[in-house]
Amino acid sequence: SQFGALFKKNWILWYRNLCGSLCEILFPVIILLLISIVRWTTTNDTIPERSYIGTNGTYFFTEDMTGGSASAQAFKAMGLAKGNPFSSCVQFNRFSIGFVGNSRVYPELEKFLFQGFGVLNPAVNPRFQFSRKNFAAESELEDYVKDRDYEGTAMPGLCAAVVIFDDNDGYRVKFRYDDNNYRSVGSDKKQQIPTTRKKIVDNLVRTPDIDSFGYYYTSGFTYLQYATAKAILAVNQKQSTQFTVGFEPMKTPSYLKDVFLNGIAGVLPFILVLCYIGPIFRILSMIVGDKEEKTREGMKMMGLRDSAYWMSFFAYYLLISIVISLVISAIARGIFYNYTNFFIIFLFFLLFGLSVFSFGMFLSAFFYRSRVASITGAMLY
Repeated sequence: SQFGALFKKNWILWYRNLCGSLCEILFPVIILLLISIVRWTTTNDTIPERSYIGTNGTYFFTEDMTGGSASAQAFKAMGLAKGNPFSSCVQFNRFSIGFVGNSRVYPELEKFLFQGFGVLNPAVNPRFQFSRKNFAAESELEDYVKDRDYEGTAMPGLCAAVVIFDDNDGYRVKFRYDDNNYRSVGSDKKQQIPTTRKKIVDNLVRTPDIDSFGYYYTSGFTYLQYATAKAILAVNQKQSTQFTVGFEPMKTPSYLKDVFLNGIAGVLPFILVLCYIGPIFRILSMIVGDKEEKTREGMKMMGLRDSAYWMSFFAYYLLISIVISLVISAIARGIFYNYTNFFIIFLFFLLFGLSVFSFGMFLSAFFYRSRVASITGAMLY
């Protein structure tokens, strides 16, 4: 068949240029073996376990949540600016706090938020004109934020909503936030507060999550939680209650810091891409070489089908990619990806190799000289 004859032709050309063909496979092996030498001669650091109790790392707030020396020192230690605990809401121009239902706690909560020394009292913070917005049920709250006129003049945006259910044996409290709110942090965009849809503890995080701590504060979540607890105690005990709110990072276990991976992380993608520069060079040389020597035109005059021609190159390069991907995956798993399934690594490199073949086919349409195509294609790749 045409496909079989062309496939055999490609392998004959591969064998005739055996030196270059072996370099196509051995080049990535040599690169990764050199990196492996650096890998196994690098000493990792053992980071001891750490407790934050009673240290300067304690993230502590005084009762008023807005002042006090301990509070200021904690913020200074974290590099955070001391200010209004609802500053994220100000950023989003949302100056309403939703109260859902008819809990007997709400009058006390409103007093702590909007009256006296409450942080949302216009007399305390004239620049921030926060107000209360009442909802009969959570469904009404959700309809409100889904309305097309939401955040318009008639329907001001909500900073957050407090939902309190009065039960016989206590209270059930929820704080509702819009998880589509994002804060710009450098070139990234992070949510206004950390989502509760993810797991609480990430085993790969070895240091306190300072960013999330700051978001809990600036979104008003911490202050709402504090004020709600204080209002519930006031309703139950019929008197003003003072207590302290504090944050303490969890104890971090001992772990091994991989110095090599931390150092090579920035250039690792380039190194892995470099492993496929040989195949892109060869495939362009072969495809454009047929065009330059008029081989393809001659075969087409004798009845060659385009499908057979391109499938022969694809099958040839598929085998080359399988071999290269197997070798790269085996070495890379021992150096970089110790905890990743081998098949996933292999599949990743194989698919990338096939995308390189597609890139070569695309570039071959723009060249008529194989040498120019190979050099230019390698540079563009």
